[in-house]
Amino acid sequence: SRYFTNAGNAVLRGSTAGWWRSGQFYHDSTTLAQTILDTSSGFTGIKLATGALGANVILSVGNGAATVTATFTISLSTATWYHYYIFYDGTNIGININNSTEVTSALGGAFSPGVQAFDVGAGIGGLVTFDGRMQCLALDDGTLTAAQQTTVYNGGTPLSFAQFKSAPGLSQTSSLRYWEFDEPSG
Repeated sequence: SRYFTNAGNAVLRGSTAGWWRSGQFYHDSTTLAQTILDTSSGFTGIKLATGALGANVILSVGNGAATVTATFTISLSTATWYHYYIFYDGTNIGININNSTEVTSALGGAFSPGVQAFDVGAGIGGLVTFDGRMQCLALDDGTLTAAQQTTVYNGGTPLSFAQFKSAPGLSQTSSLRYWEFDEPSG
């Protein structure tokens, strides 16, 4: 499987004050647990993955002393696009799939970004690759309001980079990053 990795950009690992990530994924197979994005190592960083047999989407975030998870309960299907929004607001981590109710967990300490590469579609070093497609990965520092999350979700239709840049409040800092991955069928 192919995956995207960027080793040298600290912005991609997330701010200790708060961050958000958003994107879409589409499973070709749900048999095994699969990594959507990963900057984790030990008790640092961020990892977003699906559970085995398409059960749940799990966000794991490190505070330097422990890793805390927030699990979104869902039965994933193949041939279906899913939109995710994950965040750290300075206290809690959270996950939202398809603009539904957020699942949150207290981090219990400050977020520890670590120094690992930012991998999309695989775990660190290309392990546990994602079997499917991804598109429209956006990330920034800060967090989004419920209304801004709805704007990002956009009824399941991905926003273009120009739409991100022009939507009120979505580009909160100069650290906004966006990859379309040009997946034409999502």
